[in-house]
Amino acid sequence: MDKDNRVYLKQILEAIGKVQKYLTRVSLNDFLQNEMVQDATIRKLEVIGEAVNRLPDNKLFSIAVKMRNKLIHDYDEIKLEVVWQTVKKDLPIMEKQIKEFLKNLGK
Repeated sequence: MDKDNRVYLKQILEAIGKVQKYLTRVSLNDFLQNEMVQDATIRKLEVIGEAVNRLPDNKLFSIAVKMRNKLIHDYDEIKLEVVWQTVKKDLPIMEKQIKEFLKNLGK
């Protein structure tokens, strides 16, 4: 049986929350210097992308899938500044949209 889409949406929100926690009081320079925070953040972006990929209509969040594919398949070409911008610009928008979807689905 397929999982309910809410499961994936909640997984995405959980991963976004963890990324935000990892980066609390962390500047771009701090991020660029801390491999452990980079690795944790990248892992959660991979999880987000995979969960989005499992949604039947993932076009709205296609950036997450593209980021996941880049991080996994082109891991040797990761641009940390792009990861940072994705986390700071795109994840808050995604979080807001997913919370709205869940609200409309009745959590």
